[in-house]
Amino acid sequence: MMALCHLHFKSEILKQDTALFAALPSTKEHTPVLFLFHGLSGDHTSWIRRSSAERYAEATGIAIVMPEAHRSFYTNMPIGYRYFDYVSLEVPELTSHVFPYLATDPKKRGVAGLSMGGYGAFKVALSYPEDYAIAGSFSGALDVRSLSRGEEGWEAEYRGIFGDPLTFLPENDLFHLLGSAYEKGSRLPFLYQTCGTEDFLLENNRAFRRKLEANPKIETLYLESRGDHEWDYWDRQLNAFMKAFQRLISKE
Repeated sequence: MMALCHLHFKSEILKQDTALFAALPSTKEHTPVLFLFHGLSGDHTSWIRRSSAERYAEATGIAIVMPEAHRSFYTNMPIGYRYFDYVSLEVPELTSHVFPYLATDPKKRGVAGLSMGGYGAFKVALSYPEDYAIAGSFSGALDVRSLSRGEEGWEAEYRGIFGDPLTFLPENDLFHLLGSAYEKGSRLPFLYQTCGTEDFLLENNRAFRRKLEANPKIETLYLESRGDHEWDYWDRQLNAFMKAFQRLISKE
C-alpha cells in the first residue's frame, strides 16, 4: 500500500518553514530510503509531478524523500542559508523521527538527483561516504567551477551561492571531495552517473568520469545514452537507478 506525504515543518537549520514530499511504499520495519534531489528550476514537488517516482517506489519497495532546496546547489551559502547541512543532516534525522520504520542502516540508504540535484547528491555522498550505499547523478552539474549559463544575473547568483570564484571552497568541489575521500581510504558508496549525449552538461560529466577512472578501486557505473536535459530522460534514469539500488540491497 502506497502513501504520499506532503510534510510542512520548521527547519531548525534554515530557520524558516519548508516542505518535503515522501513516497512511502509500505510501513514495514527498516524500509530502504532514497533521498532524491530536484534541479535548479525545480522544487520538492518536481519528481512527483513530472516523473513516475511514486510508481517506482511502489515497485521496488524503496521509500523516496524529496526535500526543497530552492536554487541553492545544496550548499552552505557564504551569506545565506545552510542548505548542505539541511539536506545532509536535518532531513535524514527528521524523516527518521517522523517515519521511524525507515532504514537508518547505511546499506539501505541512497541519495540521488538531477542536474543541480546530481551535484548535491554526490556532494552529500562524498562528504558522508559511510552513510550511503549508493549515490546517483542524472545529468549532474558536477564540475560547478566550469558552469557558465550565459543568463543575465547568473554571475551574481553564482557568487551568492559559492562566493568569490577566486576563493572557491574545496568543500564545494566534487573533484576535491572525491580525491580526499579516496586518499583517506573511506568506504565510498557505489557512484551511479548518467548523462544524455545531447545534454549541455555532457562534457561536465565526462570530466568527472575521468576523475573516477583515475581511482579504479571506486565502484562506479557511468552511462551515456541518447537524451537531452529533459524529464523523459530523467524518468528513465530514475527507474534504472532504483532497480540498481534494489539489486544492491538484495546482495546484503
